[in-house]
Amino acid sequence: MSQHHLPCFVIADGGQARFIQPGADEALHVWAALESPTLHQKAHDMGSDGPGRAFESATPTRHAMAPRSDPHERAEVAFADLVTERIRAEAAEGTFNEFVLVGPAPVLAEIQRRLDPRTQALVMGTVAKDLVNVPLDQLWPHLKPWAHPVRRA
Repeated sequence: MSQHHLPCFVIADGGQARFIQPGADEALHVWAALESPTLHQKAHDMGSDGPGRAFESATPTRHAMAPRSDPHERAEVAFADLVTERIRAEAAEGTFNEFVLVGPAPVLAEIQRRLDPRTQALVMGTVAKDLVNVPLDQLWPHLKPWAHPVRRA
């Protein structure tokens, strides 16, 4: 017997994520949203107050040291972990049977890299576009190709 599935869309960027599903009314509905606590913070508020200074060994000249990592990049990686954990948890609970990842290519790569094989198997596809701030009523042109019901045995 075939089952009727509608996909879930996980629309994310480095600091926000929305979990969206088409409803019976053929409209998109957000059923979960995540936001990074560091989304609107400046680098110095996240623990970086600029590069340090170092003396050159041969002369008394001081040079700025390049930071080892960008605090915004660290925050985006931590947020990708949070989104991935939510995807895994919702998939394990049966909230959705398949999903489409939507976001900028680097974010998609970070999330996909963190998915376990079981959850990775639920990925129907990806859309490499930053649509996290696009209003729901304007998302259809981007998502409609994926929103058609899929019948699987």
